[in-house]
This record gives sequence, structure tokens and C-alpha cells, in this order.
Amino acid sequence: MSNSGIFDVNDIRYLMDYQQWSGVGTLELIETQSASNSAALDFLILKEDIYNVHFMTVTNFQPASDNHYIAYRLYESGTLETAAVYQQARQYGIASGTFGESNSTGIDEVTVSHATGTDDEETNNCYIYFYNLGDSSKYSFSTSHSSGVQAGGSANFEFAGGVLPQTSTVDGIRILTDQGSNMEHAEVSLYGIRYS
Repeated sequence: MSNSGIFDVNDIRYLMDYQQWSGVGTLELIETQSASNSAALDFLILKEDIYNVHFMTVTNFQPASDNHYIAYRLYESGTLETAAVYQQARQYGIASGTFGESNSTGIDEVTVSHATGTDDEETNNCYIYFYNLGDSSKYSFSTSHSSGVQAGGSANFEFAGGVLPQTSTVDGIRILTDQGSNMEHAEVSLYGIRYS
């Protein structure tokens, strides 16, 4: 019997059950955490030996006080990097007609959203791609996109890129807000992207 190279739904389901189906770009959930007046959420299982690209979603984020952002820091071989070594470049737009950019070097965290507020409708949602986290010979990069409502009710968006410009094995991600505000609520999911 010849193999036509065509898989039906049952074939795929069988192969997925035995972790033998790994289509290019397949997302595999690693962990989901929820914030409830939390200072930070730590993702300490990245499976960085398996995945070269990670994808994170942050939904229904709201800070405990107005005008705070979603941010991250990285763990290097189990140690959280809190020094002012990160870099970022951001572009944002606000529905009221304001557009701008923010570029920073020598910062102690990377922000991945525009500011949001504390009223019920003022939340933010974003996704972040992380690259090279487990590769000790490369810098660790991120790209992100967010959409939300800031304090005062104006919708906003932001595109951002960040980098930890030092070679290291990154084995953890901390999600927090800028300037120390707690996260009133948020749901954060981390995925690995399988390419082989």
C-alpha cells in the first residue's frame, strides 16, 4: 500500500496523542497563570531546551493604580535580571489623536503595553513573542503588540521590541507592571512554538 502523504483528522489526532505530530508553527501551551492583586507572575518552566520561540498572551490586564504598563524581566540561569541592562523601542497611538514613540537603553524592565487605568472598562491585552531564550550564545529578544483603554477612557495601541543584550540562558520570565503597582487582575498564558 502506497503512502499518499495525506493525513486525515483521525491520523492527526492519533499522532498528537503520542506527541508525534508537530506541524510547523504549532503552539503548545506550557502554563497559564492568573493575577489577583499580584506583584508579579513568574513563569519558571519555559522548556527552553525544546523551544527557540515562545509566545505569551496577557488578557484582561488591569493595574491596581492608574497609568501603569505591562512589563517583563528575565531569569538567567535561575537569577532574575533586575539591573538596568535592557533596551526597548516602542511606538504607540491613542484614539484622541496622539501618536509617539519611546526608546530606552539601560532600563531595568521591558514594557510591552501602553498605560491603562482602573475603571471597569480600562483594561489592556497584549501578545509577546520571545526569541532565543534558551540559547546561551545569543541575545534574548521580544516583539509585542498591545491594545487597551487608558485612564480617562481613550483607546490605545502599542508595538514594541525589546532585548536583553547579553548572552545567557534565559530560563524564566517575570510579568509585572512598571513602577511597582500590583496587577489587579490579568490572565497570562505561555506557549512554545514547535518548528520540527
